Amino acid sequence: IGFVLALALKRDFKGKAIVLTTLLVPMMLSPAVMGLYWSLILNGNYGLLNLVLGALGLGEPQWLTDRDLKFWAILLIDVWTWTPFMMLIALAGLSAIPPSIHEAAAIDRASAWTTFRRVTLPLCAPLLGLAVLFRATDALKQFDLVMAVTGPNDAGTQTLSALLYQVVFRDGKVGLGSAYAILVLVVVMALATVFTRYVDRMRGAEGAG
Repeated sequence: IGFVLALALKRDFKGKAIVLTTLLVPMMLSPAVMGLYWSLILNGNYGLLNLVLGALGLGEPQWLTDRDLKFWAILLIDVWTWTPFMMLIALAGLSAIPPSIHEAAAIDRASAWTTFRRVTLPLCAPLLGLAVLFRATDALKQFDLVMAVTGPNDAGTQTLSALLYQVVFRDGKVGLGSAYAILVLVVVMALATVFTRYVDRMRGAEGAG
């Protein structure tokens, strides 16, 4: 979603600065604040979303208590919060592509899809990979959003960090909590190693070319 927004915002148009600033607002706020904000919107009894859906005759789902919906509610909030981050990195990658490359593709009569697949996407791949790495590591330690919306004791939305909180502070099992923390560290290091090798391979390919 962030990459699609970056593609849409790549060209200059009237009001671009206002649109870009508005889209970046969720990223500037604390995830805990976003969680509290969305918990009011998604509340099944008096939430704004259900008021709108009820007025349209579409029913009033229990977003934060229904077993089949609360996970998707957390996912929706997380996507809404961090899509601007992905968009910003993707926009930086798109802006770094020299216009002459696209001009050469146009002279060669390459279609828009071919230009995107053969030029735009490969040149943006390193930055997009970095953005995915950041988001993956952030998702592994997701805690404040879950804490603000459903709490750490909800099995339907429990993350590894919420489980760590339960084990250490509720059950008092510091050793087991430390083991979970080390597991998160190992996974993050593995992801970072894979990405680093990917970037090194791309640099080697560019040097050989």
